[in-house]
Amino acid sequence: MSGKGGSRRSPLVSALLFAILYLAISSAFYRIYHGRFYFENFYLFNWFEFALGAIVMAVAAGLQEVIRNRIGRS
Repeated sequence: MSGKGGSRRSPLVSALLFAILYLAISSAFYRIYHGRFYFENFYLFNWFEFALGAIVMAVAAGLQEVIRNRIGRS
């Protein structure tokens, strides 16, 4: 707790937050696309997409961390 880093999140926490955000956005799009919100179909429709999105977000969070470290060093 030396005060360095400030509000620094781990890449895993960032990925989790991104995954939650992705799920919320994709469910909103699903609702718009289908007019009504089919809850059962939503889960069947979205599991693969959600997993894919979570992987993409995890990679993005990792890249963000690398870029942040590079900027911090220079």
